[in-house]
Amino acid sequence: MLSVGLVALLLRLPEHQHIPAFTDERNDIFRALQIARGEALPLTNDPAYIGSFWNYVLAAGFWIGGESLLVPRIVVLAVGVLGVLAAYPLGCLWGGRPAGVLTALFVATSAGHIAFTSRVAWSHSTTPLFVTLGCWALVSACGRRGRVRAGHVLLAGLAWGLAFQTHPTVLALLPGLALFVLMRRKPLLGSRWLYLAALLFVGVNLNLLAYNLGTGFDSIEEGIEQSGEYAEGAPLTWRLYLERAALLLLGLFQSLGGAVDLDAGPAELLLDPGLWPIAVLAVAGLAWQWRRGNPLPALLVASVLVMLPLVNGKYNLVPNGRYLAPLLPLLFASVAALLLDVFRMAPHVAVALSRWAPGPSPALRAGLVAVATFVVVHPLLYLRAYHADVPAVGWTNEPVFATLALIEAHPDPNVAVILDRSLNVHYAGWGNGTPRDAFELGLTVSRTPYRVADVRDDDNTAKLLDRAGRCREQVVVLAQRDPGQNDEVVRRLGLQPVWWSVAGGASRVGVYPAYLLPREPGVC
Repeated sequence: MLSVGLVALLLRLPEHQHIPAFTDERNDIFRALQIARGEALPLTNDPAYIGSFWNYVLAAGFWIGGESLLVPRIVVLAVGVLGVLAAYPLGCLWGGRPAGVLTALFVATSAGHIAFTSRVAWSHSTTPLFVTLGCWALVSACGRRGRVRAGHVLLAGLAWGLAFQTHPTVLALLPGLALFVLMRRKPLLGSRWLYLAALLFVGVNLNLLAYNLGTGFDSIEEGIEQSGEYAEGAPLTWRLYLERAALLLLGLFQSLGGAVDLDAGPAELLLDPGLWPIAVLAVAGLAWQWRRGNPLPALLVASVLVMLPLVNGKYNLVPNGRYLAPLLPLLFASVAALLLDVFRMAPHVAVALSRWAPGPSPALRAGLVAVATFVVVHPLLYLRAYHADVPAVGWTNEPVFATLALIEAHPDPNVAVILDRSLNVHYAGWGNGTPRDAFELGLTVSRTPYRVADVRDDDNTAKLLDRAGRCREQVVVLAQRDPGQNDEVVRRLGLQPVWWSVAGGASRVGVYPAYLLPREPGVC
């Protein structure tokens, strides 16, 4: 498992700070900065229907690693690798140690888990880890002869409580969880440990409870508003509900195969032969687990399919695959257990199949190994294409990081920054972020004073050149990437080329041209 964890880490390191560009994770990071700086002790995240647990985790990252823009994604990278390792005991429980290793490998190479769950510093990125631990703890809560394992029951309550703390869509899993207890874990119903676990679930969410009691249940109101925005104001009808359910299944199909494609439509996805093997295996794995007496994965998938379309209609892997990400380790564990069971039964299966296609069991086992290898490796092809396509649409942090490095290299610690208002343009429709958001986040982390101005407005020139503003040197970051489009602004404001150097060279900053608005001699 150390080897699998190392593989998972190495697969997640390339571009993990650059791709995708910062999205509304900036809200999580801003709140964590307030905690780290002692400016606030929030009870909730932003939005208020998410708990503040993740904000405090990020704040701890800032306390340990310093106030650096690299910290949030390093923390979520560590959580992503932990999510890979957590898949091992779940797979072991359902199919033995080889199945545990195979499950962890499936998660390690999952393109969606690499590109989003292990990179974007959303609170929701941590949900799959806690759901995986909660499922493992609950399934193993009853030992032989129905003996209740107190530690596992309490761990299940803690894990599911933290999962809810990270995002309320976990509620869509709870009906399936309750049915599983009623069907297969009845000894828990008569055990005090189950009720203590329920208290633990509530206990780790006391911050949300206290916030809502003090605000008239603002979390619920904001959640309803968000759901309405996802529906674009359309009332929920049976037709809309079924359309959402169909999109959910398509999104799960895409997420399982790891098709992190920016422009893939439904027809293109369904006609992609590379996505069908894992999808077919997942359905067979759910049925196999049910037959073996473990209905939990099927119940959870069914629960999400029924409940989540009531409040959400976005399931495309780029960038909304996070809503279905908690299901992936469960499905991967089901697939791994199925493949290993068939592998062990290969001699008997070969005999049963001999009437249609005679062949020895070694050939069947070799075929199973080939299938498992394909499922492990094939998502990485989508990931490679994703890394090649994203820079073309500008959905990358690389030019922002390069520009911030140039600003931080300025020898005057009192330098200020003026951001062109035109930087407030979304990245070709992908995600909920703009270059200006990323700059504001980076400058806030580095404590660099900044302001946003319309540098192309003639009436605004006087404000930019006012007496107070010329008491310190200011770096002006422009939005237009074509230098010729900036000539008039450079001339009118008297901007000068930067004269200082930055480690690694500043040529990469050309995507967002930066100029110096020097202070006026003798003014201050």
